[in-house]
Amino acid sequence: QTLAAIWLLFKIKCHHKKIIWFLHNKQPHVMKHRWSKKLLIHLLLRKADLIVTHATEGIKVVQDQYPKAVAKTVFLHHPTKNRIEEYIPQPPETDLLIWGNISRYKGVPEFVRFATQHSLKLKTKIIGKCSSQELLEELRKESNEMISIEDRSIPFEELKQEIRRSRFVLVPYAAESILSSGILMDSLSFGAKVIGPAVGSFRDYAAEPLLNVYTFHTFDDIQELVGKANEATDIAGYNRFLNAHSWNEFGKKFQNLLQKII
Repeated sequence: QTLAAIWLLFKIKCHHKKIIWFLHNKQPHVMKHRWSKKLLIHLLLRKADLIVTHATEGIKVVQDQYPKAVAKTVFLHHPTKNRIEEYIPQPPETDLLIWGNISRYKGVPEFVRFATQHSLKLKTKIIGKCSSQELLEELRKESNEMISIEDRSIPFEELKQEIRRSRFVLVPYAAESILSSGILMDSLSFGAKVIGPAVGSFRDYAAEPLLNVYTFHTFDDIQELVGKANEATDIAGYNRFLNAHSWNEFGKKFQNLLQKII
């Protein structure tokens, strides 16, 4: 795929077309074929006409790798939808909800192992399709009675109810590669309080007064965060944030960027 992308890059440039690169991660989540991935990133930094990142840290990533590309790099909030509708708080049944497809880079096995070894008194529910049967068996082997695992995809209508019954959504991603997260944005779209690594868009939104986003540096921080982060969700604030960063608003800002490079 990397080699096909490199070939496509050159073909696009030969036809005098513009290249827009959405920079989602600091580095590939899986570092197989490291040389070819580095080559692709090297070419994109130099050949892209516009680089869009959904985290302010993305600008620093570009600065560190190829300073000349900073001038064509812009930060745009990851677009999302407002799915809050009528917000009816419910007594929490779960401390931490982890949802979405489960791959090794997402840090779920590491968190489950940590929670068991340190006897975390946090009721945790994991709902997500595992990338392999081997990973699923590993999670089940490492878990304890405080952790439930459901190997399936969750529809959004059910996710809304699970979020309302959970104190926090936990995103235990590996901080080495992540910049922005669709899981974060979809969780916020339902009014969730979120705990995630102190990087990228998680760090950006932890400083956003309209939202309840909290960050950890190591898994040791999570128990304390759950104990301290008792602020009520400001649904009016969430509505303002989500409406300001809707797909429609994103489209307007992106169209303005396109006009500058055409």
